[in-house]
Amino acid sequence: MSATLSYASIAIVDSESSDFIAVETIAVTAETCDLSGAWVLKNANAHQLEELVSGRLVLVIGNMDVFKKYAGSNFTLVAIQPFLDQAIRDAKNAMEDFATFVRNHELEYATYMAIKPADRKLIPKVIKKNLIEPSFANWPTTANLESPENELRKLGKLSEISGTPIEMHKILGVSRLIQVLVNMWHSDEIERLNRLYIHGEDAQISILPDCWLSLFHPAISQ
Repeated sequence: MSATLSYASIAIVDSESSDFIAVETIAVTAETCDLSGAWVLKNANAHQLEELVSGRLVLVIGNMDVFKKYAGSNFTLVAIQPFLDQAIRDAKNAMEDFATFVRNHELEYATYMAIKPADRKLIPKVIKKNLIEPSFANWPTTANLESPENELRKLGKLSEISGTPIEMHKILGVSRLIQVLVNMWHSDEIERLNRLYIHGEDAQISILPDCWLSLFHPAISQ
């Protein structure tokens, strides 16, 4: 891990038709992931879409042609699968790094202890570390954004919020699913950060996977 942006903004867009476009935004920092705004654009108001997605990472559900008709060009499209793929891969790599570190440390300690006590005084002391295995999120291999309620249930989260207007059911479900996944990512990053003996003292939390964060170009003014 290395120094990264401290803030990112995501827009979830449900563009079924130009008569109805729903937008939900998500604000992400190293400490929080909050649903930060919601809009329903109808008929001529669809042109507001360009302003709402400007400078944001955008995840589109619905009709991509409708989205592109009104969205302008100052945005970056992202997809859910690369997010999941990287989260799974990074968790696997971290576990492998931990296992390698444990093996190397045990060998180093065994080698040190094999030296006669009188001779150990002549070399740097090796202290046996009590290393606790990291615990990473149980990542889904895929996520069906057409059925966010089902995905939330599989993750053990509340599948829907009562009182949500019917036109916002789908986009709110997808937004909450992304929020859950980002929080899972943050939890994994904390696990990686806690292994400073592997990653070094300058390690920092990455607020999103690199496959998304590397694409993010914030708007000059939000």
